[in-house]
Amino acid sequence: MKEYQGNRHKLYRAGITFLLRAGDLTAINHKRVELTNVLLGAGLQPVRPEFDVAPLNTYLRALPMCFNPETDKKHWYTRLTFVQHLAGLLPVTGRETGTGNPGLSFFNRGGDLLTVDPLNKDDRSQNAHMLLFGPTGAGKSATLCAATTQLMAVHRPRLFIAEAGNSFGLQADYFESQGLTVNKISIKPGSGVSLPLFSFAHKLIEELSSLELDESELRDIDADDEDEDKRDYLGEMEISARMMITGGDPKEEAELKRADRAMIREALLMAAQTAYDEQRQMLPSDLQNALYDIGNDTSNEKRNPQRRAKAAEMAEALGDVYPAWLL
Repeated sequence: MKEYQGNRHKLYRAGITFLLRAGDLTAINHKRVELTNVLLGAGLQPVRPEFDVAPLNTYLRALPMCFNPETDKKHWYTRLTFVQHLAGLLPVTGRETGTGNPGLSFFNRGGDLLTVDPLNKDDRSQNAHMLLFGPTGAGKSATLCAATTQLMAVHRPRLFIAEAGNSFGLQADYFESQGLTVNKISIKPGSGVSLPLFSFAHKLIEELSSLELDESELRDIDADDEDEDKRDYLGEMEISARMMITGGDPKEEAELKRADRAMIREALLMAAQTAYDEQRQMLPSDLQNALYDIGNDTSNEKRNPQRRAKAAEMAEALGDVYPAWLL
């Protein structure tokens, strides 16, 4: 206790409640005795039933998602507990040793090696995501650098790392010193770096020889379709175009209707066809010109003046957000 206090270990209020179920009173008393013995063996002193202030109230508060700390103003159901003890009790920091496949190596609570390989088909059922959080200086960047280094040593994958703060700069230099091909791009004011937002426009024209746009058949491109093997080039280009037109403003994005999205896709197809015919890469200026052409086209009787004005408005938004040299 004095060692923890001297090292300024934090104390949080916490409570541990075990819910038992049995067919009769004799069986549940037997389970309670077994649980008490296990807790005492682990150094935990349970509250005896006769000393519980309000057992029924405790049962209701201990049900999943029912405890509200704001209603426990007298701290009847919580006590100060060291964070180290809480971490030892959590099921997320156990003594498992992983799958045994090398890829990512860590240590469990007992000091044993824990290995898992997210690139091994036996260790995953579908594409995985990871959330790594912690305060400043906790070692998030160092942990990710160690993980990517191990993956590179085992699989040599093609890594795409997008970051802010140059946390992976030294790692990229290390990879390059080991003979790996490294391409570092720093995007900052004055760097003169521009990203090709519509670099796959030519593939769109090659794969989609004919496409009928129907507002009622437009699917939600924001949904996560992990089971699809074929990329939706037109959908990806639409997302980029919508970001450029709205400037990332959630309010403007919400105002875009399905008809607006259909018109954006039509303009993308027109711009992609123009760039494909001229044998060059599609630029944002091609999309802007296509929207202007739609806005000035009076031959289409189905498109009323309001729709043409909307196309001109979106084209003008591209010019307002992005300078002429970038378009």
